[in-house]
Amino acid sequence: MENVIGSTITCNTFASGTRAAADGGTTTGVDFALQTAQDPVLGAIAAAQGAEPKADGELAGADAARRWLAVTPLCAQAFAPFGEVIEFSGASEGIDQATPRVINEGFALRHDSLARLALSAEGGQPRLSLFRAQPRSLPLQLRRVERHRLGSQAFFPLQGQRYLVVVAPAGSAPGLAPDGAPDVEPDLEKLRCFLAAPNQGVNYRPGTWHHPLLALDTVGDFLVIDRQGPDEDCDEHSLLAAGLWLRG
Repeated sequence: MENVIGSTITCNTFASGTRAAADGGTTTGVDFALQTAQDPVLGAIAAAQGAEPKADGELAGADAARRWLAVTPLCAQAFAPFGEVIEFSGASEGIDQATPRVINEGFALRHDSLARLALSAEGGQPRLSLFRAQPRSLPLQLRRVERHRLGSQAFFPLQGQRYLVVVAPAGSAPGLAPDGAPDVEPDLEKLRCFLAAPNQGVNYRPGTWHHPLLALDTVGDFLVIDRQGPDEDCDEHSLLAAGLWLRG
């Protein structure tokens, strides 16, 4: 049995977006529904997660010592413990999203309240940035996660590129363990990886651990909204010793 971390999350994909249908226990396989048959990269990831270790090359010899993180499609229900999914198809769980409003003399629809932005703690101000991420090759060893205890952080792709989202829950409160001591390490058993569609963004709630951007296929440009404050608000935790990998 392979060492795979992650829960079964079946997401049915429709033209309007992606929704979660079920959540269960540990698995090596992922149902990518309609996307899998049409997308070679999705198909390769899904097939690899249910396959036996490779039988050739250096990678095959290292498989037994590696912990593989299951990849599941990004959808609001599955991502709710970490933040919100930003998309046209509907509100994230717990978000009171208003019905789109017709504006600009009927030539546009405005979609409001797509995520909970928390940017004002301890004198913080909203900051809007553009990130350019180089594409990653799979298989990939996860190197580190980071978190921002005082503010949320939102990412939205600008060029229709797909990307991977690796997250772990925040502590019981941002930066605190249940006993009130500093919470400086993520719970790696709760680490999750999601494959974001080209029309999906994410908003990490304050304190959520996340891997730096993992663009796929091509260079990816992202619109980013986060907190700017008088102090640096970024904790980092190395994952190299954990031997966590994403399949190719």
